[in-house]
Amino acid sequence: MGSHRLFFSVALTCICLIVIMQSGTSANQNDDQNKAGNNGYFSKPRKVGLFGEGAPVYGVYRYKGSVYLVRDSSSYVEIYDARLRNDLKGNLTVDGMQGPYDLVGSDDSRSLFIMDWFDWGNVTTVSTKAQNQVNHFDIVDETFTVVGLTAVKQPSYCDVLLTCTQSRKIKEFTKLGELRREIQFPAEITQPRHTIKLSSGNGYVVCHGYGAEEKHRVCLLDNTGAVLDCFGNMAGRGPEQLDVCARVAEDDNGNILVADRNNKRVLLLSNQNGKLKFVQELVKEVDGLNGPTRIVIDWPILYVADNTINTDGIAVSGRVLVYRVRDGKINF
Repeated sequence: MGSHRLFFSVALTCICLIVIMQSGTSANQNDDQNKAGNNGYFSKPRKVGLFGEGAPVYGVYRYKGSVYLVRDSSSYVEIYDARLRNDLKGNLTVDGMQGPYDLVGSDDSRSLFIMDWFDWGNVTTVSTKAQNQVNHFDIVDETFTVVGLTAVKQPSYCDVLLTCTQSRKIKEFTKLGELRREIQFPAEITQPRHTIKLSSGNGYVVCHGYGAEEKHRVCLLDNTGAVLDCFGNMAGRGPEQLDVCARVAEDDNGNILVADRNNKRVLLLSNQNGKLKFVQELVKEVDGLNGPTRIVIDWPILYVADNTINTDGIAVSGRVLVYRVRDGKINF
């Protein structure tokens, strides 16, 4: 009887080891398949957090242990724990702010730049260290035309870049408000919404298009503003189409991420040899998106300001969704 029990115990142990080994192999294989071919990006994102549910969110900035957020009709910047622990850390009051529409931070994280619905002629700068240390700088003859702010990574002679819709210009400023450069968009760029300066220093990427009569595209520009290549065409839902591309971002490998608002997804485009090509949908409606309007990539984490959009195209509520979209170490 004892020998039978011993045999059964050994057999059961072997079976368990085989199952564990097979499970581990399967998990590793699945993980390898999940990352294969797309610069380490997962085929399916992993949702790791959600915060800031409430009024529509119009700006997100991430630096080290904090995430800064502004929302519609707010007079303060909300500060959240980037590690998704204890969530809201506090509020940074901004004197005079009534309806923030965009938020970015300086490269050294000492300043926040804010665009306000009610004060389009100025950019508000706020210290991240001192409550109510607020300044303004004039954005030069632009009223109700500026759509997007972008913080420019160093080294560069400018700190913040503005996309102007009506005048169809890129404007580059220092953090003290000195206008360093203007670039006129070519005629084919209609309704520009957001522009980034490529980290290589070799040009820009702009997204444009809003109405049904316009092309909805992401375009690669050289340093003079000339168009090198475009992704997209008239508004649509196909892999090669966009429908109100609200924001663009660049990852550390030079790939371009696109917040495709009405298609409820974030796309990944490659940028090689002056060509933009579709790679994959990073995050989709099935992953929880309603209307992505702002994106921040902090490798390997993606922060998405996601707003619920009504049938009139107006945002009625918002939150920030957090996804792990690729392999790599998370630095909180």
